[in-house]
Amino acid sequence: MSFINFLIRILMLSPVCLLMIQTISDPNASDIPNYYSNYISNNGSYEYGFELLISLSRNIIGMNFFEFWVFYMIIQTILMAIIFNRYSLLLVAMPILLSLSSYYFGVQIRYSLFSLLFVFSIKYLPSYSYICTSIFHSGSIFVVFGKFAYDLIRYKCKNYFKMNLNSIMLIVAITAFSFFVSGIVGSLIAGIERFSYYQGDAIYLSGKSLVSTVYIYISLFLILYGNGKIRDNQNEIIITSILILYLAVFTLSVAVLSGRIFLLYLVISPIVAHSFLCDKNTRIIGVILLFMSIAKLAFESIHLVDVL
Repeated sequence: MSFINFLIRILMLSPVCLLMIQTISDPNASDIPNYYSNYISNNGSYEYGFELLISLSRNIIGMNFFEFWVFYMIIQTILMAIIFNRYSLLLVAMPILLSLSSYYFGVQIRYSLFSLLFVFSIKYLPSYSYICTSIFHSGSIFVVFGKFAYDLIRYKCKNYFKMNLNSIMLIVAITAFSFFVSGIVGSLIAGIERFSYYQGDAIYLSGKSLVSTVYIYISLFLILYGNGKIRDNQNEIIITSILILYLAVFTLSVAVLSGRIFLLYLVISPIVAHSFLCDKNTRIIGVILLFMSIAKLAFESIHLVDVL
C-alpha cells in the first residue's frame, strides 16, 4: 500500500517533473549550454557528486544529454515524493515546487539536488550524514558547515531557537556582524571555484533586495515564535530551518550566497508550514508561512521581485 501511495505522489508531481524537463529548451536558461558542453566533452568541470552522475549516465548507461537531463529530473522528482511523504504535506508543498520547478530545480540543478538530498538526510538518515551532500555543489559548504557546527554544540544553543531575548539579541548581533564582514565574505566566495564568475558583479556581491530581506526576517521571527508554541519543539526540520535563516541573515550583505541559502529554506519551508498546521497551537503561523512563500514566489515569477 505504501508503494501505491508513493506512485500516487509521483503522479501528483508529474507537472513539476515536466516543467523541470522543458527547461532544456529554454533560451534564457544560460547554465544549460555549459552543462551540455561539459557532458559531451567530458570536461569534468563540476563537483564530484555531479560528475559521478554524469559518468554513470554517459559512460556506463550510454545516455545522450537529453536522456541524462530527463534522468536527472526524475531523480529529483523521486526525492520530492519521498521527502513530502504525506498527501497533505505534498499538497502544501505543490505551489512552492511548481513555482521553483523552472528557474531552480530545472536550471540550478546541482544546488537543487543538494537541497533535496540535504533535506532527505536531515529527515531520514543518521546524524552528520548530510555532510556527504556537499559533493554536489561547492556553495553548499556554508550550510553544511553551519549545521555541523550547530550539531557539535546543540545542547548549549536551545535558547536561541525559540522567541526570547537570547534569540533577538543573536539576530541583532548577526545582522551587525554581517555588514561588518561583508567585504571579507564577498572576497571569500569569489575565490571559491564555481563562484568566481560572480566576481566584479555588483548585483550578486551586493546586499539582497529589501523585500527578500524583510521576508527572511519575518519568516525567522515567525518560526522562532512557533517553535516555542508547538508541542514538538525539538523537531529537527524546524530547528534546521531556523539555522538556515540565521545563516541567510548572516550573509545578507552578499546576495549570491544569501540567495542560495534562502532557496534551501524554500525547499524545506513546506515541511515547516505543515508541522505548524498540524498543531492547533501554531496553525495560524503555518497558514501565514505558507501564504508568504506562495506570494513571494508568485511575485518573482512575474518579475516584480528579484529572485535573489
